[in-house]
Amino acid sequence: MLRYDANTLLLFLSFLLWNGPARGGAKEFVLSRGKAGPIETGMTVDQVFASVGRKSARLVDQQIEGFSSPALEIYLTKNQRTRPSLVAEIVGHDRIGRINVYDSRFKTEKGIGVGSTLGEIRRKYRVDWIGFGEGPLCARVEQIGMTFALDYSKPPREWYETNNPALIPDGAKVVSILLASANDLGYRSVANPHDSISAKLMRRIALDHPRQVANLRKRA
Repeated sequence: MLRYDANTLLLFLSFLLWNGPARGGAKEFVLSRGKAGPIETGMTVDQVFASVGRKSARLVDQQIEGFSSPALEIYLTKNQRTRPSLVAEIVGHDRIGRINVYDSRFKTEKGIGVGSTLGEIRRKYRVDWIGFGEGPLCARVEQIGMTFALDYSKPPREWYETNNPALIPDGAKVVSILLASANDLGYRSVANPHDSISAKLMRRIALDHPRQVANLRKRA
């Protein structure tokens, strides 16, 4: 009898240990409008560092269109050295603008994330348009403020003539997700870095990219 009770207790404790952390951990990977887990648009760079830890976030300069385009690469897996989980673009004075999601653990409340198919998106959301973004073909869902980049790059000629979204197959898979408002889908090039980026942030970028910053200052 005692053995039976001990086994029952062990099973109960195992159930708690298995289910408890899963609920809390899942919240860290929820996608919603302007938010990827703990990271959301409008946060400051220091708030991101405080949220994920300085060792998990790396300040980089994406050098978009030849201008300084600072961003934070965020790594949420231990010893992750390849593609970051998130790339949070920095705009204005140290604020997070658009957020790019590459980690398949991030999901919307309806279970859509990197690796999902266009067909799954269509079944759960209204797709407002499909078109080429800053590279791959993308499907836009205004309802949640997300643009899903697809692994489908060669639509038929008829699509170019009619722009009929039905011509894009359901099997196309999501390779990344962009969290941005409809008015902020294009890249923000910084023509004059001194006007748009704080001196404090420029000093941080200069530590990692001294040559690029020096060249930008010469152009300005």
